[in-house]
Amino acid sequence: MAGHSVYERTTDRNAYTKGMRFIGHLNKKFENKESFKLFLRSFFEERKFKPFKTPEFQAAIEKFYGEDVGNLFDKYVYGSKGNVDDSEHGHDHQNPYHPRLSEQQVNELL
Repeated sequence: MAGHSVYERTTDRNAYTKGMRFIGHLNKKFENKESFKLFLRSFFEERKFKPFKTPEFQAAIEKFYGEDVGNLFDKYVYGSKGNVDDSEHGHDHQNPYHPRLSEQQVNELL
């Protein structure tokens, strides 16, 4: 929900607001299939105390439900498709809300 430097060790408020709403959206989307709570329980049991990145979380959802959720992640997590600077998703345009930091800006965070 935020594009901060990897060196920043704070949690963005969007994780608690927009992130909560996004998880709620996924819960509603999959309510006719296996419970999203069941997915979350199994996902976190398997990865207990291990960090993971958003693409890994997305892949686990897709594997569990057998459904592509890339469009939802592009829209609600990474930003509008084609307007995101995320090499893992093949986008080459920078999102204005998640700008790349210069080396000087990264050093200022340290």
